[in-house]
Amino acid sequence: MIGTLAAMAVGGAALAHSGATGVVKERMDAMVALAEAMKVIVPMSRGQVAYDADAYAEAARRIASHSGQPLVEKFPEGSLVAPSEAAPAIWEDLDRFADLSTTLEERAEALAQAAATSDSPPGAEFAAMAQTCGACHEDFRIEAD
Repeated sequence: MIGTLAAMAVGGAALAHSGATGVVKERMDAMVALAEAMKVIVPMSRGQVAYDADAYAEAARRIASHSGQPLVEKFPEGSLVAPSEAAPAIWEDLDRFADLSTTLEERAEALAQAAATSDSPPGAEFAAMAQTCGACHEDFRIEAD
């Protein structure tokens, strides 16, 4: 799961946003911010980089700040325009999308709290947050070619 999440983070950050404007650009920029935060967390979680509790917790807080209601607001009805990778399923099941976004916010906050008091990456909290990311991507993201 961590490897998949790392690939999503790297791939998401590398996406070209040319042509994106308005709320579509705002949400694509938010997704890049999430990916950038994951680029801090994932290598530490995998033991590829020395654990830095402050940096890890700060990255988790950035994920929380881009989640929840602020994220949902970046998906108003009718904003399914290229180059968006948002799937129409978001608006077909907006309640589930909103629930996942709120869950991501809560789990990212829990991850930040756990990281701030741990001498090693908080595995259970990271796995819970990563599961939420994966569920949302699976149900609500169109994979770029």
